[in-house]
Amino acid sequence: MKCLLSFLLLPVVVWGYCDPEFTRVGEQCLSFVTQYHLTFEEASEYCNEMRGASLVTIDSARQFKTLVDYIYASDLAISSYWVDGNDKETEGVWISSSGNKFPMGTPFWVGYPTFQEPNGIRRENCAHLYDSAKFYINDSPCNRTNPFICEQADVPPTRKIQYEPPKVTSCPMHYVEVGGKCLSFMTYEADSWESAKLRCRDKEGNLAIVDDIELLREINLYLQAEGLTDHDFWLGASDAQAEGQWLWTDGSAVPMGKISLFFFFWCRDRVVQGKKWSHTENSSVYFTNYRSQEPDGGVNENHLALLSKGYFYFRDANGTILFHPLCQLTGGDLAIVDDIELLREINLYLQAKGLTDQDFWLGASDAQAEGQWLWTDGSAVPMGTPFWGLSLDYSQEPDGGVGENHLALLSKGYFYFRDADGTILFHPLCQLTG
Repeated sequence: MKCLLSFLLLPVVVWGYCDPEFTRVGEQCLSFVTQYHLTFEEASEYCNEMRGASLVTIDSARQFKTLVDYIYASDLAISSYWVDGNDKETEGVWISSSGNKFPMGTPFWVGYPTFQEPNGIRRENCAHLYDSAKFYINDSPCNRTNPFICEQADVPPTRKIQYEPPKVTSCPMHYVEVGGKCLSFMTYEADSWESAKLRCRDKEGNLAIVDDIELLREINLYLQAEGLTDHDFWLGASDAQAEGQWLWTDGSAVPMGKISLFFFFWCRDRVVQGKKWSHTENSSVYFTNYRSQEPDGGVNENHLALLSKGYFYFRDANGTILFHPLCQLTGGDLAIVDDIELLREINLYLQAKGLTDQDFWLGASDAQAEGQWLWTDGSAVPMGTPFWGLSLDYSQEPDGGVGENHLALLSKGYFYFRDADGTILFHPLCQLTG
């Protein structure tokens, strides 16, 4: 949606150059040290000797995605890598070397079907990007040796830009604002996927499209804050039409593959089992290695879900199972007619339907600043010919001054643009949004 795109966290500054030992990766200057396998402490010291660098910090979901995308794109997916996070001082309290909180949960830490990392208790106190878990974060013994990633200190200008979710003014009844979208977590109903889609439409919405990694993060935080982590939800995607071709309900493709956005969305699955010695149980126990990644259900699992047992990563599921609908408000707004061919089609439609005696409001105004006509999404209204009509004296609209601040298509104006007093009663010309 156009109104949300302008709120995405996009730096508007020009970043400084990286030192020769470092490479620009997103907003960071990084050095991937693959020639040495060091312990966590040794790796930290090595980085510090590089002009005061540190192990790479993980600040946000989008920055984490950029880092792992780069690893795959640059043929660096050869080993695990130490990153700047540990809970050595207080068990379970993960921090960076600067003392800042280290991000926890989805979509950072690997989530298996039966548990989510970190789970090593006092034996595994240092964070690494785990190659066997598709470079999700995992806890590891600090004396294990790994390659590591150093981050240049004091990159001009200061890099610490924190993600802030976009905001919407308000959401209607049954919806709450999460990550800049109006969502409805229908925990009072459980439906099949098709029934869930219909239930969302009854609430002027559709099953949610979660196509941004930060939105998935915000949904996870909301579920935790509201005590909803024991519920399962349907999302608006399926590969029912063609196996393996996942599409959202709006027809857009769900990107797949190791370096796509959704690599960070899909859950891990089990494929290898065996035995190992457990120090806590003091005996041999069965273990499971998780090396495949969802979706893996084939023709029997063709619909997308967020499951509590999958720690709310994406999983494919059978559409007949009863999960809760997670709806996203779609609704409508006054129409934006910013294409001359669209204006032509509207005129032809009005003629064909015998509606040429009606007047309609469009979604634009110059009420905030006289003469500066803006659509409801903030974009500029095209001016002049061939959009705006003429007055009797052959001057061109808009000509009403401060008394006429809203855009209309009037029958007496042959459905060219005209400015009008917003208190006049015209018919709304609406378009579906979302």
